[in-house]
Amino acid sequence: MSAAKKWRSSKKVTVDGNAFKRARLAFKSQDEVLQGDYGHGSQEWLAEKARISPRTVNALETGQATLKTVDAVSRVLNIKGRNYIQGYGEDFTTLSANGVIDFRSSISGRVPGNEIAYLNEAFLVTLLPVVVLVDDDFIDIAKLKSMSLKLSVGELDINFIWIYKVMLNGRAQTWLGDEEDVSDVLIRTREP
Repeated sequence: MSAAKKWRSSKKVTVDGNAFKRARLAFKSQDEVLQGDYGHGSQEWLAEKARISPRTVNALETGQATLKTVDAVSRVLNIKGRNYIQGYGEDFTTLSANGVIDFRSSISGRVPGNEIAYLNEAFLVTLLPVVVLVDDDFIDIAKLKSMSLKLSVGELDINFIWIYKVMLNGRAQTWLGDEEDVSDVLIRTREP
């Protein structure tokens, strides 16, 4: 195991403890339970099956764990426990933008009647290309829900909101290209 992966597995994370508790209780009520499996579905049972301490299971269900604990419990309960980690993926995701190709208002100030509105309108910045890399050995596809960008020029800080991606082509319907909503963009793991 590489040093980075070892660090990740022992890093403390905040989880939705109630989701893990619900998964344990749902597992407890399954019909496929072998008779005589003492304490099936209890915290102690889960601790024994996951090879962790009951105190660790209790901490998990109150919202604190490590990736190693989440993975061990997930295997026993047959769930995707990393989905319950708050902010999961931040440590595995990198982003780079190699250049700015345009910076303009979302409306034209040259159109009669827009002169004042132009001054108060939000500006759009187009970056080309934006490369996102998710390097995680647990998932195959990540869902990018939001991205933020901060530009600092001297004393001025400008915060950006990612609105849509634009596909550059000759049959553009807008001033630059075909716009596509980016509320949920799927990214294949380890493919920039």
